[in-house]
Amino acid sequence: MKDIAEQLKTARLAIAIELEEAASDLDTDVANLKAIEAGKKDTFKDLLEYKEAIRSYAKYLSLDVDKIIDEFNEFMFDMTSKIPVEAIKQAAAEKKAPRIRSPYTMMKTKQTKLLPILVYLGIFILFIIIIYLVITSLNTDPNLTYIGGLYEFTN
Repeated sequence: MKDIAEQLKTARLAIAIELEEAASDLDTDVANLKAIEAGKKDTFKDLLEYKEAIRSYAKYLSLDVDKIIDEFNEFMFDMTSKIPVEAIKQAAAEKKAPRIRSPYTMMKTKQTKLLPILVYLGIFILFIIIIYLVITSLNTDPNLTYIGGLYEFTN
């Protein structure tokens, strides 16, 4: 994180911009820019806000934003990853080992298709009931006569 902070501060000083001017242009507090240049992430409410502030500041200073954000992401991954990749690979290779999961290695679970099947089954059953009711009502109507495979009204 110190590398990113140093890059930002060096770039600002190289183009002779004061913190107050940069803060005014970016519509932020001088304290936020000082925190970024010092590598203090605790000043921000969360890491996303910190990342966006770094992105804006790097863009303002005409730095390679993608490179800066990649460095930030690598730093955050190293800082937050508790399980080494080698341990995850080894555990996956051993079938008896318990599954090790981290937010970076979680696999998507297969979605169940039971609900659509139940809906179609319910529609089918409802259709059968409707047909049954129509046929029984036709058989009980005294004005209908079954002639040659068709029902006809008789008076």
